[in-house]
Amino acid sequence: GQGFLGAYVLRRLLRRGSVVAFMDVAENLGILQQVLAPEELAKVEAIYADIADSAAVAAGVLRFGPTSIIHLAGVQIPTVRGNPILGASVNVTGTVNILEAARVLAEKKQLPPVPVCYASSAAVLGPPSDYAAGASLPAERDYHRPRTLYGVFKLCNEGTARLFWQDHGVPSAG
Repeated sequence: GQGFLGAYVLRRLLRRGSVVAFMDVAENLGILQQVLAPEELAKVEAIYADIADSAAVAAGVLRFGPTSIIHLAGVQIPTVRGNPILGASVNVTGTVNILEAARVLAEKKQLPPVPVCYASSAAVLGPPSDYAAGASLPAERDYHRPRTLYGVFKLCNEGTARLFWQDHGVPSAG
């Protein structure tokens, strides 16, 4: 979208010759105007939709027809703590909507699903003190112990992505 990380991802993709679009809830081009040259910004398609609105997300993805999706929409720990419903809507429902849009795009085009890259977080793990001494990171088989709703939501997204792969063949990395 129009955030810091999204702006730099767009710049990198544009400079590699990619055709790009971003999706965000409303126009706020301030960061993009700082990161992208005017001629680069002119090449970016803007799709304004609420990530929590499944129909709007699917419509935007179907209209643009991406060959891959980089999903960076999310709200951070302070926002999730202050407004858990908004946090779940953006961080969990938004991710489900992106994965479902990738599935629907594949179905409509009769092609394999496009890959989705999504932002996970170390918050899915919780603190190292919650795991066996000496382990640098918990193994995949370990029960993760996030200590914030943000971490719980991100862990939910990892499971959701795994099941979209299992059930629908939507490839993803997070």
